[in-house]
Amino acid sequence: MKRILILSLVLAYASSCNKKEPAKSKGLVTSEDQLIPLEDVSLFGKKIKLPDSLTLGANNLLLLDGYLVVCKSVGTPYFYELFDLQSGKHLRSFCGTGQGPGEFAGVAIEKINDTKTMGINARQMGGMYFEVNIDSLIARKDYFPKHKFNFNHKVNDHFVAFKDFFVTLSLHLDRVVLVDREGEVISQHFSYPFEEELSHIAKDALGMAYQGDLVKSDSLNRVAVFNDASPNWDIFEVADSQSVIEINRTHLRPPKVKDETVRDGNVTSYSVSYARDNVRAFTHVKSTNKYIYALYSGKSYREKDVFSDFGNNLIIMDWEGNLLAKHLLDREIAGFVVTPDNKRLIAVTEDIEANSIYEYDLPIISD
Repeated sequence: MKRILILSLVLAYASSCNKKEPAKSKGLVTSEDQLIPLEDVSLFGKKIKLPDSLTLGANNLLLLDGYLVVCKSVGTPYFYELFDLQSGKHLRSFCGTGQGPGEFAGVAIEKINDTKTMGINARQMGGMYFEVNIDSLIARKDYFPKHKFNFNHKVNDHFVAFKDFFVTLSLHLDRVVLVDREGEVISQHFSYPFEEELSHIAKDALGMAYQGDLVKSDSLNRVAVFNDASPNWDIFEVADSQSVIEINRTHLRPPKVKDETVRDGNVTSYSVSYARDNVRAFTHVKSTNKYIYALYSGKSYREKDVFSDFGNNLIIMDWEGNLLAKHLLDREIAGFVVTPDNKRLIAVTEDIEANSIYEYDLPIISD
């Protein structure tokens, strides 16, 4: 009996040692003040020569295999412009804006693993998912993105692709949803931060209160979720489509948000609105296999127009959630990308007449 008891205690101890628990960023980030650059590195950019007519309305960028995709807003003829990054040559416009045949609405684009393929989530078109091959796009003038499937759950714009599945952010209930290559839900994970403080918000509207960015590291099989309206982030390890482990949980404050849900008979329209004094956190987040780059706002909607995603405070973390560096850019930027070698940042900047594209040399980070 004594031997059985000792063996049970040994097994229990071994199990507790192997269990991964989420942790805050090793004491480096315990308050929002630490995210505001004080002893930071100032970076100065230089303009990449691209036609202003093709960067007007730019709000985000995508980089893959030597090509730069400039992502633009509604109100421009096309959502995307494709450039050769080295020469700056314009190669193709694609995904026309509108509601007509062959046109798109409410789209978000991501690179699909280490390929020349881009995935497009057309959320406002019933969650239709398309893929675009760069070589075919350049070679064929009649090339059109290929419809692959429809997401069968309410997903916000952001998704990342692994070999056999997608990781998405939900607009309702469970926060992180894994989806197979046919759009079917595989598994759902995790609740939202500060649910008790936001008990006045309908549970199905919490995903709207916590909209933000989703980024990944292919080499580490990890994804990170950063919130726009409040300084909260989580890092998960997705070893496969069923196993999701929380690596880092840093929740600093809830957003100041009001439930605007409307119920009309059997129809419910979920919506939220933010207080004018709510201080925004991470307006754009990108990643490489080694680092996470987050553009921190620190401005309230009263200070900065509600539709403006521009800022100049760049926060850099590793995939454990540790704060490594803080950079102050010489101009305000919105969407950006970082080269896989972590040496260059390319960004949309806020110019007087038209949005322009600038590049910055990034200092080497001492891990």
